[in-house]
Amino acid sequence: MIFSYLIIFTCLWWVIFFMVLPFGNQITKKPRAGHADSAPTNPRLLLKVLVTTILTILSTYITVKILNVQL
Repeated sequence: MIFSYLIIFTCLWWVIFFMVLPFGNQITKKPRAGHADSAPTNPRLLLKVLVTTILTILSTYITVKILNVQL
């Protein structure tokens, strides 16, 4: 049963992470040499990982309840 929860959590985490990833990005006006023109100035990855984890916990709980799996 725990393995099923981990699979659901992992799949949802990656989907939600890729949905959250572009929010709040600002492109630098003058990129440094060797950097991509589209590279964000401050990607805030730790905040995005925390938001993703919280949303995934809620989504996993809802998904498990919808699938009628006992917690």
